[in-house]
Amino acid sequence: MVQWGVALVCFAAAACDILEAPRPEKPASVSIPREQLHELTDDELRVRHAALMASLQLASGEEGLSLSLAAADAARALTRRTGDVGHVRLVSDVLLRTANAVHANRGCDVLMARLQIHLVELSDLVVAHAAATEIVSRYSAVSEASACVTAAMRVLETLADQPSVLAAAQAAIAEDPVATRGAAASTGTVVGSADGEAWLRTRAGQADTSPATLERVTVYGARAGTQVVRAVLYFSRPISYRQGEAIAAAGLPRRLYLDFDGIVLGDTVDRVIPLSQGGLQRIRLLDLDPGSQPGAVARTRVSFDVEGDVVYRAFFLGDPYRVVVDIQAKQTEVAGNKVRTIVLDPGHGGRNAGAHGPHGLREAVVALDLSRRVRALLRHELPGTRVVLTRETNEDLSLEERTAIANGENAQLFVSIHLNAWATSDQGGVATFVLDTSDDSQALRLAARENGTEVSEVSDLQKVLASLYRKEQVAQSLSLAEAIHQQTLQSGRAVLPELVDRGVKRAMFYVLVGATMPAVLVEPSFITNPEEALALTTDAYRDRLAAGIALGIAKYARSL
Repeated sequence: MVQWGVALVCFAAAACDILEAPRPEKPASVSIPREQLHELTDDELRVRHAALMASLQLASGEEGLSLSLAAADAARALTRRTGDVGHVRLVSDVLLRTANAVHANRGCDVLMARLQIHLVELSDLVVAHAAATEIVSRYSAVSEASACVTAAMRVLETLADQPSVLAAAQAAIAEDPVATRGAAASTGTVVGSADGEAWLRTRAGQADTSPATLERVTVYGARAGTQVVRAVLYFSRPISYRQGEAIAAAGLPRRLYLDFDGIVLGDTVDRVIPLSQGGLQRIRLLDLDPGSQPGAVARTRVSFDVEGDVVYRAFFLGDPYRVVVDIQAKQTEVAGNKVRTIVLDPGHGGRNAGAHGPHGLREAVVALDLSRRVRALLRHELPGTRVVLTRETNEDLSLEERTAIANGENAQLFVSIHLNAWATSDQGGVATFVLDTSDDSQALRLAARENGTEVSEVSDLQKVLASLYRKEQVAQSLSLAEAIHQQTLQSGRAVLPELVDRGVKRAMFYVLVGATMPAVLVEPSFITNPEEALALTTDAYRDRLAAGIALGIAKYARSL
């Protein structure tokens, strides 16, 4: 039995007056419903509160729990009427001790009552945040306490903008905690696929034991009018995560979230990133649990607050490890031309020159020149269609940003233009690729080179990334690839009659991952083949390759 002695409650002057009253022979009644407290006078409330506090000295277990909750109700009512916070400060400590002495799920209810006091009556956001953190830490694994834990997690999310959101926090956890428990967050799923989870566990197990660092958060497509926003979270090493969704409730919007265990935030990472584009209002980083290692927390939530009717998906890429989240506002179909926008992607650029060839050829430079020629031809072939380049100059552009541009432009087709390369000069020809799994060793090596990673990394991640591509999208991409490939081969052979047909293949090119439209990667020649490299120095050959790519795209577009 827990004995509530004088030392427990006599830490405030107001409390000592209570203890001078004789102890009751049995606990005070807790039968007065909370909603009837307003019918009591101030004096009656004081007497009730004093009697409940004194009764707690004789009670334990469920009886002590009921008494402590009733005492909290009386103290809060008194504070609202008189403005004297001494009553709620006194009962806060009692609630904390009671929670340690009762069954887990009821203990969560007691700590929630304490959280309300610090959030509403005391406006102490620091203690409120700590109280919510303690609830999540203690009771996340207790199924009976799931609603209570969910309410605490909403408080943590709301307090992320402290102190400006105090009013919203008070609305989220109002007088009756039961009223705020109907909007539980969904149970998160690990990564989203068994293959992804297995890959992450293997990589995370190979890493050192120091906490992973979230080094930066980059957002692409956050401009006026965009329908798709891509957020990329860059980490120092692979780390698993859980993803889930919470419905709009208690003043908070619908939100998608990723939970990471034991990470450290980099110095340049902002806690709140406002956006208001593509259905994404803002990104918030929340510490849900305290961590055992310096600078780390046991669980960090990255919350994506959304509005309207949106669809989303999250996936990861390796080397460097990053988690990509695409959020898209649903759009209505537009009648008329089915291909309104085409995005051409000149490969590489900036510090990444791509493959080198004889005669001073650089893949990034040639790819940009070919893309410009293709754009000019498409404007003639498809006059009602916008043609957008992912880059107009020799600039750095990450792989994940390229499809983000296509998604943000609401493009119907995405074509990435590169040049092939090989360790020996005897390899040549035209090859076209779609995103899919492959056991072709040459395709794997090529994808690894273009992705800037190892062959083993591409091979291991194939199943994970291929799952992002819908079957109909693969079929459409194959049709586009066939059209481009045949036209490019035919056109290129007007200059090099022996140009080799390397076919349409499947490979895991990161640049195609996450595209929401048919997407292909074309490599119309080998920059390392002496004959093809020499031809690439001429306008005639570049014009023929560009014409083939443009005619293939136009042929596919007209077939829709």
